[in-house]
Amino acid sequence: MKIEQFLTIFPTARAGATGPEYFSVELEQQIFGIKADELTIREKDILSVFLPVGDAQLPTNLWLKKLNDQHFNNQSKFRLIQFVINQATNQSDFIASIKLLVPNVDSVFFIDEYQGLIVETFQANHLTLEELEDIFQAMGIDFALEIRAYAGIFIDQHQYQPMFYQVEAEYFSDLRSQRKKRSVVTFADYFLSHLQLFDFTSPIAAYLAGKLIADEDLSALIIALWESENSLSLTSQNLFIHRNTLQYKLKKFQEEFGFSLKSLRELAMTYLLIINQ
Repeated sequence: MKIEQFLTIFPTARAGATGPEYFSVELEQQIFGIKADELTIREKDILSVFLPVGDAQLPTNLWLKKLNDQHFNNQSKFRLIQFVINQATNQSDFIASIKLLVPNVDSVFFIDEYQGLIVETFQANHLTLEELEDIFQAMGIDFALEIRAYAGIFIDQHQYQPMFYQVEAEYFSDLRSQRKKRSVVTFADYFLSHLQLFDFTSPIAAYLAGKLIADEDLSALIIALWESENSLSLTSQNLFIHRNTLQYKLKKFQEEFGFSLKSLRELAMTYLLIINQ
């Protein structure tokens, strides 16, 4: 059976979807997941016989399984960088380039022929969004293809929930449909483009807002920056701190969260998250 035929029969099947709520099958060396409650017992039996999941797929999809159905216990942080290419390429060479150019990569793999995932563990020297854009643009030239990516926020592993990955995947899919010009998009892009109808109780928004509100100094910094229209001089005066101290706080924020308050988009997002809680 070809993938096209399979998707005609099971149109709700999702490439790379795993977890307790999915029934997974293997077709043309790819994993597809169908919501288990959408299948009859007989359909599951037939699929298990003709499209069993082989052991060879397990290492590739280990992180996918962890992201979909597992909570983490340690205190470290990581972020997910999802990417999509517009045409098939040599996946081994592509993955090797990612590992060479992006520091702190725990894992990088393709979910299907066009979509992939980078798991980046947190280090203070992580790449900025601008640096990620430069890397993907350069790789696009090297591999003669278009690369679009979604850089997620850094998540404390012990606070991770399976919904985080699913929600960020939905954000990325929505932003791709809007054909944003930037090669790397973020939660701020989704947040601001859906502001009128945005759900502030969504897992990513609630997690990030909780981190911001828990630190009173950080909340005060964000509010002061917003009220001063991102003027560093006026913000330092209003907070009664030296300009160099303010610069240090902004640098530490970017290291911890993966985006910069010097950007009006990111500043607007954090300010609105705070005042809407």
